[in-house]
Amino acid sequence: MNNNLGKFLGLAISCMLLLASCAMTTPTKIWKDPYYVGGTFKKALVIVVAKHPSIRELVENEFVLKLQGQGADAVASHMVLATDKKVDRKFILSTAQKLGIDAVLVTRVIEAKEKDDVYYETASPYRVPIATLNAKLHEEYMQKHGKVHPSAVIARFKEIILETKAYEVVSDKAVWSLESDTRVQDTFSKLLSSYLDVVVKRLTVDKLI
Repeated sequence: MNNNLGKFLGLAISCMLLLASCAMTTPTKIWKDPYYVGGTFKKALVIVVAKHPSIRELVENEFVLKLQGQGADAVASHMVLATDKKVDRKFILSTAQKLGIDAVLVTRVIEAKEKDDVYYETASPYRVPIATLNAKLHEEYMQKHGKVHPSAVIARFKEIILETKAYEVVSDKAVWSLESDTRVQDTFSKLLSSYLDVVVKRLTVDKLI
């Protein structure tokens, strides 16, 4: 596990995406330093690693609002760090200390890829995954004809792996992290609502906010 803030930011080259309200997030990895004794964060600096400053600002603002909704004090990095140039670890930590910030929350996209779900249309108002009906028939038809069965419907979605790490400013070490898979059928409609809700809830459970 990479526990250095500078290295973590250096690896975070993926663009942060906005997820839809219909997104479903499943935590896959949750870690907390068993030796961390700092208690709840008094004030957190929220950093979203994104290619476009506008996306960074929107998502950071959403994250801050959700943290504040739980009674936590937080500030978006675009409010205190330059958005038009690269900043290094020392500058981030120095700025955090001047502002009385004791934790830095860094969120990034690890991987994003498109996948297809195949459904049968049924008399019910819901689509039923083809695997729940006759996966063998579907596979045989695909092998024979090279396409899905006429009664099937293909729904494309994005599978996005996201990660948030919490760093203690005084030690410059990671003390907590959460990684998740999020399935998205639409983009750019709500700001990471599904993922951020999971992160904030888990931070609360782990008594960090």
